[in-house]
Amino acid sequence: MSPENPYQTPASDLRQPLKGETDQSSPFSPRGRFGRLSYLAWGTVLYLIVMLVAVALSAAGLMNTSSPESVGLVQILVTIPAAVVGILFGIRRLHDINAGGWWMLLSVVPIVNIGLALVLFLKAGTPDANRFAPPRPTPTWERVVGIIGVVLLVLGLVGIVAAILIPLVVGVQQGV
Repeated sequence: MSPENPYQTPASDLRQPLKGETDQSSPFSPRGRFGRLSYLAWGTVLYLIVMLVAVALSAAGLMNTSSPESVGLVQILVTIPAAVVGILFGIRRLHDINAGGWWMLLSVVPIVNIGLALVLFLKAGTPDANRFAPPRPTPTWERVVGIIGVVLLVLGLVGIVAAILIPLVVGVQQGV
């Protein structure tokens, strides 16, 4: 809309991306695309930042575990911005597979969110421009951090499985 006429019909840029054009949007914008490694890299960076903030707040005495109220308030103040950024990353990843960002609403549905996470991690994006944006090139640092993120994710899953199975195996061996 122009400032001269506030009642003018809104206009949108409906042009299709040109062949060879790339997405240059900010990673924190809901517009644009994230490939799998870019998504994993930015998710890993976000996770590490949240962990560093939590450690720093604990070291500063702002997260006193003996006082549940302070832990809850600080946790909310850290978690909400991280969740918003994580949702933005998920929307960009959905755009890469040519799906609307509204599918991120499934992330709040138990069990279904696991399927959504698998789709975001495993499904390849469209190779050419789609209805959301042209493809976004993955810089080398995102590839490296994305691979580190995959390794950390696998190690975390192995740790969870081990934490479940070790007590069961020990219990069976002791005849419990």
